[in-house]
Amino acid sequence: MRKTSEAWQGFDGMVHEPARLVILEALYQQELNFSEIREYIINKHGLLLTDGNLASHLLKLEKARYISADRHYEGRKPTTRYTISDDGKKAFEEYLNGTSEVIKMALKLITKPAQ
Repeated sequence: MRKTSEAWQGFDGMVHEPARLVILEALYQQELNFSEIREYIINKHGLLLTDGNLASHLLKLEKARYISADRHYEGRKPTTRYTISDDGKKAFEEYLNGTSEVIKMALKLITKPAQ
């Protein structure tokens, strides 16, 4: 048995937080701007975040290098487009794979026939 500080193989505290998990999910297949991410989170998961809270989670993911932000102007309006990085994709995939294994083991426990 390997010793680790992780809760389980693939566990990543940065990804584990629900808002950041959903942000990575949103960005996994496409680049989005702030408003598109907010709409995805609300429409797909019903998760309500303030703009400040969403911005804070995006900044944490950016500092962890799980996403990148392209800040530019569209006409005279500033905008930011977010993209998941290769490190972000890897962390997201490893987290999902590890979590699904933990869930499978737990389900075996609760579905075990009574003796």
